[in-house]
Amino acid sequence: MNVREIAPGLHYWTAAHPAWNNAPDWPEQVGCVCYETGRVAVLIDPLVPEAEQDVVYATFDAWVERCGGAAVLLTAPWHQRSAAVVAERYDVIVWAHETAGPRLSFATQSGPLPEGVEHFVPAGTAAEGQVAFYLQPPRALVVAEFFMGVNGRLQLLPSPAERDLHAFRTSLLALLELPIDHVLVAHGEPVLRDGHERIAETGELNEPYAFDARVGFYDTTLRDGEQTVGVVLTPEDKLELARGLDELGIERIEAGFPRVSADDRRAVELIRDAGLRAEVWGFSRAVDADVKALVELGVGASVIESPISDLKLDALGVDREAMLERIVYAISYAVDQGITVAFFGVDGTRADLSYFETVYKTAVEAGAHEVVVVDTIGIATPEAVADL
Repeated sequence: MNVREIAPGLHYWTAAHPAWNNAPDWPEQVGCVCYETGRVAVLIDPLVPEAEQDVVYATFDAWVERCGGAAVLLTAPWHQRSAAVVAERYDVIVWAHETAGPRLSFATQSGPLPEGVEHFVPAGTAAEGQVAFYLQPPRALVVAEFFMGVNGRLQLLPSPAERDLHAFRTSLLALLELPIDHVLVAHGEPVLRDGHERIAETGELNEPYAFDARVGFYDTTLRDGEQTVGVVLTPEDKLELARGLDELGIERIEAGFPRVSADDRRAVELIRDAGLRAEVWGFSRAVDADVKALVELGVGASVIESPISDLKLDALGVDREAMLERIVYAISYAVDQGITVAFFGVDGTRADLSYFETVYKTAVEAGAHEVVVVDTIGIATPEAVADL
């Protein structure tokens, strides 16, 4: 019996399942858990291999004696394993979900759980009695089979009997509201850190909110990244970085702001002529001279940005109408010269909503191929972005 202490009072071990039938999708070793609450030793899905009974029961007895009692819980009726025998040893009744009880050949109860233990029941049509237990102080989730550990991550495994996958997957989003460090699975490797993140990475959880889109990468290291204090890049440095980004498969590389300096202009020229697979983008304000510098360099695509919040406009001493005129001129001129334009409304999340709408409609009408919402100082909440 090889027991791992995952956190103080939280123990995890595996044992070979006696009924394993060489199934390639299910490892022979299955996971078991003990959680010491201070009042009882909570044994979840315990399995006692016949060949190791003396060692296993000696370990169990030590836990139970230290806590002053025992509780035996099942995550699913098919995980009964040694539950009945262990419960009899400590004179307790096995806890199982009320829908699991009729599937078991021994007495169960579904009353209050031990202190610090909560149970989660996924939604859907498969009322099989499968639950997960959330152990509060160690921030651990103990699951039956709707998660399986694979290569340090989690794979979502709905029951074959489940007919409402949408309801099942959507219900699991509630788990993301819990602070979870560990996910202790019955099958595969447990997740011993960043459990919340591993659950969030499970793609199927996001399926109810999926939409048809292509995700690409636009890298602005060569301009925005150089604003980091102490970072100064030569044109040759920027060319080297651009080649590395291109090798990584970055789709768009912002080569720089050619009007800001001779070095930036030179960097844009070098990257433009480097034969990269990535799209090479420039950067410009909604200023005539900025756009003309892009045209002179033959840049095929560029961001054109303009402040649109009243705070920014007041700081520049420019009114709304004047800024709209600048946006229209800059975008239409660039597009006429064959430049693909993505418009950025700087500080847009603090802009007046009616002006925000006017600006973006105007940018599209002027010929912008793309428009981008810009949360310049990072104040937007997810709800605010959804409203926009």
